[in-house]
Amino acid sequence: MIVQEDTTPDLAATVAAVRRLGCQVGVGVNRSRSVEALASVLPQVDLLLVMAVEPGFGGQPFDASVLDKVRWLHAQRRAQRLHFAIGVDGGVNLTTIGECVAAGADFFAVGSAAFAGDIAASVQALRNAATTSMALRR
Repeated sequence: MIVQEDTTPDLAATVAAVRRLGCQVGVGVNRSRSVEALASVLPQVDLLLVMAVEPGFGGQPFDASVLDKVRWLHAQRRAQRLHFAIGVDGGVNLTTIGECVAAGADFFAVGSAAFAGDIAASVQALRNAATTSMALRR
């Protein structure tokens, strides 16, 4: 279950409640919000999903400022030896996917870039770009 951090009055309590239900728990963060504010819950989450666009409107351009959020999360994961996955949602395409991987992202929510034209070819191209970038990141 992914909880949007700005929709709950007590994120730590919400994360704990979801965990008690036996579910994996993730936290979604809008591009205008601080990821540093999530520091206290990082050890309890399975994933973080960073929004690179404003939610609700497909086809928006990628906001490169979110790469700093991904870098910060990646640095915290390494420094604290945590195991949460980092995802990016919005504006991910063949140009931006490598930048996301280089910043520390592990997975992506892709819309327009996958469904424009030949879906199978688009998905394969995105997968190849991500795989190549991940090999370079290691």
